[in-house]
Amino acid sequence: MDEKKRMQIIAENITHFRKQRGITQKELAKEVGITASTMTDYMKLRSAPSFGVIQKLADYFGVKKSDIDTTFKEESTNSLPDAPDSLTQQIMDKVVQLTPPNQKIVLRTSEELLESQNEDKRSIGSYQLVPS
Repeated sequence: MDEKKRMQIIAENITHFRKQRGITQKELAKEVGITASTMTDYMKLRSAPSFGVIQKLADYFGVKKSDIDTTFKEESTNSLPDAPDSLTQQIMDKVVQLTPPNQKIVLRTSEELLESQNEDKRSIGSYQLVPS
């Protein structure tokens, strides 16, 4: 499934559950800890919610995340486990609160750290890696 179709399905499902609750996009955004403009971006297919936001939406609506993002049904969980460990959950909780540009910085930084770790380098910029 292409990304645009996935975003459309997510937006339709969020709208469905939101209307069932009788709340506005702005109210829903506040409930799940994102800005109203971010929610608008999801609804207008300008961006897709992160795993963490999908989980928060599912928790808020009392549904499974696959009820919001059907790709959780179609694909095996290659990326994140259903129940992330405490550290992973803490990281996700922080990242979903960042603006999309800052989320990209976190992604690039973690990619650089992983690449460096895999190449057995000991530092990246001002970051010092802990030996494994």
